[in-house]
Amino acid sequence: MPYIAIGLRISSTVALILAFTAELFMGTPGLGQLVNYAQSYGLETQLYALALATGFLGLAIHLGFSMLEKRALRWHPSHRVVGT
Repeated sequence: MPYIAIGLRISSTVALILAFTAELFMGTPGLGQLVNYAQSYGLETQLYALALATGFLGLAIHLGFSMLEKRALRWHPSHRVVGT
């Protein structure tokens, strides 16, 4: 179970990167297409905002899966809180 949780957390981040890249190069609707549009027309402010939005989305997905992993794997020694 711990290996599945780690795999889900890592694969979710990789899936975001691949989806973003596919949108960037193929022009399918999404953040990648908006970044490509902003870059083509020199909209630097929008480009930086989209880059930050993509980064925060990746961080939110990672933190969400980390919290889900901690909750689901409370029983596992790597997630136990040691009291003093």
